[in-house]
Amino acid sequence: MLLVMILVSSLLFPRQLYTLPSRLAYAGWTDASIAGYKGPTPAIVTGLAAHTLNTLKSTYCVSESGTAGPTGGDTRNRTPGYVALAVVKREGGEGEGTGVRVWTKEVETGSKEREENMVAFAVEALKLVGQVIKGKNGEGEVQANEEGEEGKL
Repeated sequence: MLLVMILVSSLLFPRQLYTLPSRLAYAGWTDASIAGYKGPTPAIVTGLAAHTLNTLKSTYCVSESGTAGPTGGDTRNRTPGYVALAVVKREGGEGEGTGVRVWTKEVETGSKEREENMVAFAVEALKLVGQVIKGKNGEGEVQANEEGEEGKL
């Protein structure tokens, strides 16, 4: 439900969600996060998802960050069509001893079309959540590393 709310909110209020103040308020960013930002990465979206998971005391949280286009940069993660995705799952309830599992995925659409990429990013995020919940990635079991470490699909 939260994902749907965020997707709808981003369509209705794009300037409120894609601003520095919103990242500070909702995603747990700090001055150090801002100073060290070099574009979307699996580590960035893992941190965003983990912070939101803990703030909302959720069981699952998905996060995505990408370069929708049409412009971008010279590095892979700044190329239009690149998106980093993460799903974080709480294990063992809340409180001390609670474990967290993380799955990440990177996708490159090959498109420079902003709207096309934004839709593709949302679709890929929903597919990843479905794969994690089902425990499958289309070829077998979804892989996640030990507590606190990134797993990649």
